[in-house]
Amino acid sequence: MKAIRLEKPGHYAKVQIDEPQKPAEDEALVRVLRVGICGTDVSGFLNKMPFYSYPHIPGHELGVEVLETGAGVTHVKPGQRCAVEPYLNCQTCRACKAGRGNCCETLKVLGVMTDGGLRPRFVLPARKLHPAGDLAPEDLPLVDGDAQRLQQVFVNLIANASKFAPESSVIRVGASAADKRVTAWVEDEGPGIPDGSDGSIFERFRRGADLEPEPGGLGLGLWISKSIVDRHGGEISAARTSEGRTRFSVTLPAEQAE
Repeated sequence: MKAIRLEKPGHYAKVQIDEPQKPAEDEALVRVLRVGICGTDVSGFLNKMPFYSYPHIPGHELGVEVLETGAGVTHVKPGQRCAVEPYLNCQTCRACKAGRGNCCETLKVLGVMTDGGLRPRFVLPARKLHPAGDLAPEDLPLVDGDAQRLQQVFVNLIANASKFAPESSVIRVGASAADKRVTAWVEDEGPGIPDGSDGSIFERFRRGADLEPEPGGLGLGLWISKSIVDRHGGEISAARTSEGRTRFSVTLPAEQAE
């Protein structure tokens, strides 16, 4: 089968590669549906990514369909569409055992240190597949905006969730699309929002001083996030879910096809 391979900085090549083997235990064979190109791929092409190795098949932002699963795989099945978590950690080193797989001593990232998704099919650990429900790849909406600033918004929301949530609790991230708008949310199991302060928490220099596990911060993070979202014609809000979790939601206009 054919693939696109980055042979060396500045040089892509169309190459012929072998078909993947059948998936072993805890593995899955997938068909690649969509590949995103991000700054890491550009940096690899320009030889500005220190972790990039050559030659390798790029592609780490992937939407795939499961074709076949090996023994022991129960959370996905053939025919399901999934998002791929591209960080291949060993699960046995000290960092992995502490739940910090991104700090794995032998971490391999698809499309960076090992072959990625610019090929029709490949095998990967099934635990790196996350079902995408019934959302078809072509229905995934785009948001027209400043990627760096929008990334800043979600980094801040996730950092806040990590800061306030109890140790070993789960931080949930999700998204949905409806009525030409896209909503993404970050949800944690922290102490929640003080009564009557849903809107005021986005004010400048506003801090949850009584709730912070450790001192720090100027109370500008949420105000900056709201300013960025406002300039994109969107909305940011905070609420308590029926399960008692704190959810921050960001709603932005979807890009309209011309």
